[in-house]
Amino acid sequence: MIDGVIYDLNTPITIHQQLAFEIRIRLREYIRQNKGLCMVLPSPVSVQLDEDDRTMLQPDVVVCCDRDKILRSHVYGAPDMVIEILSPSTRKKIWD
Repeated sequence: MIDGVIYDLNTPITIHQQLAFEIRIRLREYIRQNKGLCMVLPSPVSVQLDEDDRTMLQPDVVVCCDRDKILRSHVYGAPDMVIEILSPSTRKKIWD
């Protein structure tokens, strides 16, 4: 949901899920090896960017270093990193 408008997106294909999983695992291992405190969260996890909850996104991978932003139901505020794997259909929506 962006500014109160719900966007219905297709279910990710298997390669999309495999890529998201691999990215998440590598990021998590990097953070652990460097004794970092950031958390790597996979989709589906909602990210609320504004106070009136009119924008809720679900990036493929979320890295959040401020654990106070991680609530039980979602991440509140901008994470430190988000990764979105673009599918061919999403690419068309963005670049057309």
